[in-house]
Amino acid sequence: MELTALVDGSGVQRRITEINQIPLTYLERAGEGSETLTIFLHGLGLDAFDYLPYLKRHNGLAVAVTLHGFEQDHKQDVEPVALERHAQLVSGLIDELKRKHSDKRMILVGFSLGADLILRLGEYWRDENAQTELAAAILLDPNVNHTTMTISSVFAQAHLGLGVAAKRLISDLPDTDDALIATICEYIGRIGVKDFRHIRRLSQDAVNYWDPAGYSQIKNRLATVAKFAQQVRVVLSGPYGCHLPHLTAEPGLGGQIKFQHHSEKDHFALIGSDFLAHQLSEVTN
Repeated sequence: MELTALVDGSGVQRRITEINQIPLTYLERAGEGSETLTIFLHGLGLDAFDYLPYLKRHNGLAVAVTLHGFEQDHKQDVEPVALERHAQLVSGLIDELKRKHSDKRMILVGFSLGADLILRLGEYWRDENAQTELAAAILLDPNVNHTTMTISSVFAQAHLGLGVAAKRLISDLPDTDDALIATICEYIGRIGVKDFRHIRRLSQDAVNYWDPAGYSQIKNRLATVAKFAQQVRVVLSGPYGCHLPHLTAEPGLGGQIKFQHHSEKDHFALIGSDFLAHQLSEVTN
């Protein structure tokens, strides 16, 4: 099925732009009368279409970005780029959207590795002395150290491609957790249409971006994002709850950084349409 067929008649448009002569695609919901612009960043190996259910059901002005090289219908062989380059490209797109919608408050939402990208953006803006202003940044299950990087760690070492990596990943799962096995199998099916070289490169960069253990790194990175965002929300799913006491322990983070733990939610439930709507309502109302 053509990807455009998925958005036809939905009020969502699939668009393409060029940032420093490199194409980026995104989905856009026009959102008549919206006071905010919400920008969504996807997880490892995924793309903007993970947010299509939300975009179809909610009328606010919103954009879901597909990172360079992660399109489902890529038609040319493009070389993988580094995590830093992804941050530069997304920052360029944010600047472009801000010029187009200069009267809107901007909210940035990132899921999993997309949340890591928000942290990397904060560092990039700091280093570039950027004047970026966000009304809010919402990080859904960001990595905290290597203990949260099971999938990325396997993919980073996957010299023989996705097939071998998938077998290793599934073999390491507990036999008693049928729901988790089903979720991982579905995820592997979704990323199977992608050029795995891009997934592997981003996995390698993500592993190198984080310390093996400890929490000072993520605290410092969240504090950097807070320099550009009026509110910072870190939302954790059930399996990530064990990290909450460490993130909130003294010396803590500033009052503008809030943490939530949803023990009943699994990782991918955080990008469900209703859950996203609830999270956004908390920073817009």
